[in-house]
Amino acid sequence: MAKKRNEGLLAYKLKKLTQTRKLYVLHKFKLFSDERINWTDEDFLQAAHLQSLKSMKEWETSGDFEEIAKIAIASKSANDLWNIYNAMKDKALTGDKNAADMLLKLHKQLQDELRNGNNSKQEDDGLIL
Repeated sequence: MAKKRNEGLLAYKLKKLTQTRKLYVLHKFKLFSDERINWTDEDFLQAAHLQSLKSMKEWETSGDFEEIAKIAIASKSANDLWNIYNAMKDKALTGDKNAADMLLKLHKQLQDELRNGNNSKQEDDGLIL
C-alpha cells in the first residue's frame, strides 16, 4: 500500500513521546499495525502499568496531544479514502457503470485540484474571524 502523507510525520511525533503516551495514542486511535489488536482501556492500563487513565485524560487537553490527534485522524482518513478508491476501482473494472462514472468524476476532480494547486477559491462559509 502507498505510504500515507502524514504517516512519516506521525511516526516522527510518536518517537518523541514517552512509551506510555505512545501506547496511549496507538490505543486511542487504533493505530496498531496488527488489526487484530483491539485493546480495551483496561488492556492499555495493564500494558502501561497504570492504575487509571487520569494522567492520559489530562494529557489529552494539551496542545501536544491535539496536534498528534489531528495527524492521526488525517492519516486514518487518507487510508479510508484509499480503501474506498480501490473498492470503487474494482467495481468499475468489473463493469459497474455507476462506479466507473464515479471514478472518472473523482479522477477529473483530482486532476483539476492538482492543476490548480491549493490556490483554488474556497467558498465563503459565512464565519467571521
